[in-house]
Amino acid sequence: MSKTLLIMRHAKSSWSDGKASDHERGLTSRGKREAELMGRELVRRDLAPDLILTSTAKRARSTAKRVATQPGIGATRADDDRLYESSPRQCLRVLAAKGSGDTVLLIGHNPTFEELVHSLTSRYVALPTATVAVIRLPISDWAQAGEDMRGRLEALIAPRDIAGASLPDGRDDSAESDADGDD
Repeated sequence: MSKTLLIMRHAKSSWSDGKASDHERGLTSRGKREAELMGRELVRRDLAPDLILTSTAKRARSTAKRVATQPGIGATRADDDRLYESSPRQCLRVLAAKGSGDTVLLIGHNPTFEELVHSLTSRYVALPTATVAVIRLPISDWAQAGEDMRGRLEALIAPRDIAGASLPDGRDDSAESDADGDD
């Protein structure tokens, strides 16, 4: 028996509001589109999560919301402040305590998530925004998740690698804010 862990860095976030704290930064329009694209891609690859565990940062919550609302994803969603400004060890503790189902999607931040992939697979990978690392773990229960666990990196899925995923007008909208107030 095995479990599938999906480790996703939040989608592209905005720096346009100089008054917003790091925790309150939202997504750009591009980030919103890429989060939705990645949700559809997880379904297409038969990787729809049973549970989404996300950092409490606004950009991570908004990413989770947009992934979760894609057709074919019926995941429960839980926000956990221990996934913000975290460590791989803390992420694994959250996973062991809250994990359920066969596939769990963690949504959070670098450098922690790149370090988590390395600690689980001994592989160094880059996780640009909205990228998902797919890791197969040799466990039968999420409570077995721990620092000594080793899995297999099965795929890295990035928005730019998905056919037809380019922005329609090719512009960089990194300055656009999360004006619609998504969480």
